[in-house]
Amino acid sequence: MVVKTVRGTSDILPCNVDTWQALELVSRNLLEAYDYKEIRTPVFEQAGLFQKSVGESTDIVSKEMYVFSDKKGRELALRPEGTASIVRSFIEHNMHTQTLPVKLYYIGPFFRYERPQAGRTRQFHQVGAEAIGVEDVRLDAEIIDIAVQIPSKMGIKNLKVMLNSIGCKECRPKYIKQLLGHLKNKIKNLCADCNRRYSTNPLRILDCKKPECIQNVKDGPTITENLCAKCRNKLETVERYIKYLDIDYQIQPYLVRGLDYYTGVIFEITHSQLGAQNVVAAGGRYDNLIEQMGGRPTPAVGFAAGIERMIMLLAHRNFQSNNSVCLAYLDFSMDERVFKFLAELRQNGIHTKTTYQEKTLKNQLKTAAKSNCKFSLILGANELLKGTVILRNMKTSTQEEIMMDNAVTIIKKKFPLGGFRGM
Repeated sequence: MVVKTVRGTSDILPCNVDTWQALELVSRNLLEAYDYKEIRTPVFEQAGLFQKSVGESTDIVSKEMYVFSDKKGRELALRPEGTASIVRSFIEHNMHTQTLPVKLYYIGPFFRYERPQAGRTRQFHQVGAEAIGVEDVRLDAEIIDIAVQIPSKMGIKNLKVMLNSIGCKECRPKYIKQLLGHLKNKIKNLCADCNRRYSTNPLRILDCKKPECIQNVKDGPTITENLCAKCRNKLETVERYIKYLDIDYQIQPYLVRGLDYYTGVIFEITHSQLGAQNVVAAGGRYDNLIEQMGGRPTPAVGFAAGIERMIMLLAHRNFQSNNSVCLAYLDFSMDERVFKFLAELRQNGIHTKTTYQEKTLKNQLKTAAKSNCKFSLILGANELLKGTVILRNMKTSTQEEIMMDNAVTIIKKKFPLGGFRGM
């Protein structure tokens, strides 16, 4: 029997990796320009970390988390999201002693047991960032700016930014009381999950995508209308700052996030081409989480963006590397001299393709063109005798004979290394 990938997971094949690498490169360059530093946390943690931070009543913890016991009976979980691990690391390594804000970013895989569909897999990848230690709404605006820029710099257009505030410990309980009152006589009309949420996590009813729940919520009170003066001022200030950055947005009064740790301003960035799973990136402020997890009272804000969902929106763009050369040789098999020349090119950072089989020059040049090589280096017996190589421009078909000893210097001057077409 042929062993296949586990349902909800997939291989990222070489033909698709160029797009992934381009997206990762854009993300890293942008985040580091904003002074964020990369952090890498384990892919599994103690299950209690997520139960305590994300919330036991959330769908993520109650339904979707991969939980298992190790050989010593400890309950562990594959990480379902990134913020909890960052917070754990922040506390464990006493990062509060560093210059604040501590600005961290991550790129990596996460795991949730969900019904696989377009834009939703059981192993998925995210790029995210957290700004920890300073309560300043300009950081909220900065986080939103970065979350918009990553897909935008990849050429993704028609993004929609949805903004809201879910209030604080002063105004949120009052709103929840109003919401429960509004839904009291409508419980029977809600879906089974929202019937449960009515008692455990009523704000999550606002996030339900089922028509019957949307219908019964839409004529009720909104949290945006019930913010205290402090929360309203923060929301309006974030609005003002993202306007300075020319970011178009809408206030979405029923927007909540599916994690319990959020406080204050939250946001989602969506795209209509993604269907039901239309959120490209999302995030917000979580000022109480670090204290809740055993640290000092510490404000924080962050976001995460779905890499697979951005890849779906980039399906027809070409990010294949255009910085390679092809070494074509003929009239002899690859001997020690050719092998050494090949190694010299590669050791100097020149992406070099070649064949390890005896093929005609025509066949090798055809392969070079198909592989998107910018140049070919042609070595025949005569060239090898003279210590030269023919440098052929694959686009114009023009060529020149150069000394092998100068090949590395000449090629490096011909084109910059590390670029991606389509960016």
